[in-house]
Amino acid sequence: MTQYPEQDRGQQLAQTSMILGILSLFVPLVGIALGIIAINKAKEAEQLNTDATVGKVTGWVGTILWILSVIPLLLLIPFLLLSPFFFSTGH
Repeated sequence: MTQYPEQDRGQQLAQTSMILGILSLFVPLVGIALGIIAINKAKEAEQLNTDATVGKVTGWVGTILWILSVIPLLLLIPFLLLSPFFFSTGH
């Protein structure tokens, strides 16, 4: 079977999307960026008529998980910074 350059490019994008999507699940701090890149690569692959569902789904899951884990930490920072003022014993 002969493959055309567009098919090869689509498959490369789909594989890249899948790898980045899986990495986005496990790599701290840069997981959000990897997830977003995976989603964009999946969209490019799909524009070339190549299925990239795995990359798109893992990219979204990784991005959402990291956002949900970062938000509580960001909300906790002001509490930790202000806690000495509220809980000081006055000594």
